[in-house]
Amino acid sequence: MSRYKNKKETKRIGEQLRLLREKAHWSIEDISSMTGFSRSTISKAEQGHETSLSYIIEIAKAIGVHPREVFSIPFDLNPRYKLPPKRRNQEKISAKIKSLAAADFFDSEKRVADVKAALFEIYHLKANSKAISVVLSRLVHKAELTCRRQANWNTYSKVKKKRS
Repeated sequence: MSRYKNKKETKRIGEQLRLLREKAHWSIEDISSMTGFSRSTISKAEQGHETSLSYIIEIAKAIGVHPREVFSIPFDLNPRYKLPPKRRNQEKISAKIKSLAAADFFDSEKRVADVKAALFEIYHLKANSKAISVVLSRLVHKAELTCRRQANWNTYSKVKKKRS
C-alpha cells in the first residue's frame, strides 16, 4: 500500500508558508539560517512537497508567526470516505449506552439483555448483543462501570465511589 499524500492541501499550505515569509520580508536564506534547514528543504515545503509537521512549525517560528497561521486557509472538511452505516450505528449505540451510564440506569446490576431492551424502549434503537458488550467492556476498562460474572452472564453496574 502506498503512503497517502494530499497534494492539493499540502500545495496550499506551502503557498501560505511562502506568503507569510514574503509578508515578513524574509528570504529563504534567512529562514535557512534561523532553522538550520537547507534552502532546498524550505523551498520544497513552500512548493507543497510532503514535509514533516516539525519542519513547518520551525519555519513558522522563524517567520515569526504562530503555526496556526500556516493552516489558516480554507480546507475542504469532507472526509476521504463516508462513515460506513455499521460504524455509524455503533457510534449511536456507544453514545446511548454512555447516556444510560451517566444517568441512574446502572445503579443496579444490568445484563446485556437489559441494556438491549432499554436501548430499544428508550431510544428505539436496535442493537445486537455483541455490539453492546463491546461498549460495556470499554466502559469497564475506563473504570466507569464494573463487571461481575454471574452464572453464565456478566452484570454491569456503576463504579461505587469510595467515601472518604
